[in-house]
Amino acid sequence: MTRTRHSLTILFACAAGLSLGCADATKPRPDDKSHDYKPKFGKELKHLADHGPIVELTHDEAGGVVKLWVFGPHHAAKPITKPPVLNVPGQPPKQLTAAGSGAEWTFTDALLKSHVHGLALRIEIDGKTFNKDWDPGH
Repeated sequence: MTRTRHSLTILFACAAGLSLGCADATKPRPDDKSHDYKPKFGKELKHLADHGPIVELTHDEAGGVVKLWVFGPHHAAKPITKPPVLNVPGQPPKQLTAAGSGAEWTFTDALLKSHVHGLALRIEIDGKTFNKDWDPGH
């Protein structure tokens, strides 16, 4: 009887520990809001890292312009100093360097005056380089 009682006590302690320990894992943290943001300027947000930087991209096909805005994990503007680069596939492929400053950048090129696929963004934020594939409008 003592052995059964001891086993039940251990089983109960494990079950209680698991249920109490895991309860907080499902609750959203007050600062964990980066995935709830809506685009401010267009329609596409790209998260570069979990609870990390976010970029918003818009493509003006008629004007051949891609605009890029950079945000921190809480969707506040995040200025960067090094211009982002956009790789455009084609024959030959082309690498575009953005013009702008701070948290707002612009790519302009005749190649962007069409429905483009397979764009690749390279951006440096706080000394870390991020690479993100992008198909405008998808």
